Order: sequence, then C-alpha cells, then structure tokens
Amino acid sequence: MFVIALFAGCNSDDDNNDVVPDGYVLQIGNSINSIFYSNMQIPDTVAPTGEHLTIREIDLLGDSIAELLLVAEKDSLANNTVFQSVRLEESPDFNGVVKTILFPVIPEDSPNVYSNNDMVIIGNNFSAITVKMPLAEIWDNYVTGDKQYSGIWFEQLQKYLIIRFQKNGNDYVAWIKISVTDFDKYILYNYATFKM
Repeated sequence: MFVIALFAGCNSDDDNNDVVPDGYVLQIGNSINSIFYSNMQIPDTVAPTGEHLTIREIDLLGDSIAELLLVAEKDSLANNTVFQSVRLEESPDFNGVVKTILFPVIPEDSPNVYSNNDMVIIGNNFSAITVKMPLAEIWDNYVTGDKQYSGIWFEQLQKYLIIRFQKNGNDYVAWIKISVTDFDKYILYNYATFKM
C-alpha cells in the first residue's frame, strides 16, 4: 500500500507537518485525500519484442478524458539507427496545461525520480512542459556504435514521478508509480491525483 498526503504548508497546525510558506508538502505514498486513484489491481506491463508503438492513456481525473499518454516505442530509422523510447506526452484530448515539478539540472527535459515516502515541496515555480517528456530514450547507430541518451529513468524500478497540471481553472498534482525496465518497456502500477 502506498501512503501520500498533501498539506497546505502555511495552514498546518499539526506539529508533525513542516510549515512551508510558498507551497505544499507532498509525501509520496498512498491515495489518502486524493480526488482520483487508479486502484489498478494488476500492473500494466508493456514489454513487447520487435518494433512497436504502444500508447497507454492516463486519465488523471477519472473523467474519461486522458491528460497524458504513456508511450513505449521501438523503431528502426533510415540512418542505421534504432530509436527506443518510454515517454510521457500531453494527450491531444486534454484541454488544460500540464506542468512538471523539480526537474533535475541535466537533462532538463526529464522528470525527477522519487521513492516511496519521499517528502516533496510543491511551490509555484512551474513551467509548461514540451509536448514530449522522455523518461528513457536511446538513439543507437548499429553501424558506428554511437549512442545518444535522453531521460534519467532507465532501470528505475517502482519509482514515482510527479506531475502538476491545470484544468478548468483548478490546480492539481498527481503521482505516477512506474518501472522503466528498458528503453522501450515499462510497468505502470498506479497513480493518484490531488486538488491543490
């Protein structure tokens, strides 16, 4: 079972919660106080062989409109390169703004990796993401042996990423529990969304 709590930092009277003037404290874990929890009984495993493009919609609000797409892809390109990718994309059906929090310095285009029970301060320093956000990608030239990598999620197992987004004038934050087992393979466990 996962444990998560979202506290308004400046309004907390509980001695066990830190006061954070400019944000919220998110403890990675459970779906307590969530407005939507996926409650997946069986993890969604994507581990195909050969070339493929596998797209999984993620409906963070439970309103039958996907906010994100989780994409796994393997493709042979014309320049002797094999491209493999696990990435998040904003869904074309989503009418809102996806924002991310706490990007690492390098690379700037991949979300941080969090563990169960991590404490995360969610402030106001957010920016809209690009259309595609790689978790783990590789361009592998099988003639020259050159490899280019993007994303920091390769072989991260049962970890969490955090997404903040806006829709219909409301602010939300969500965690997504996932393993990236290869550059084109993942296991999705669960996700939960909280209204800020």
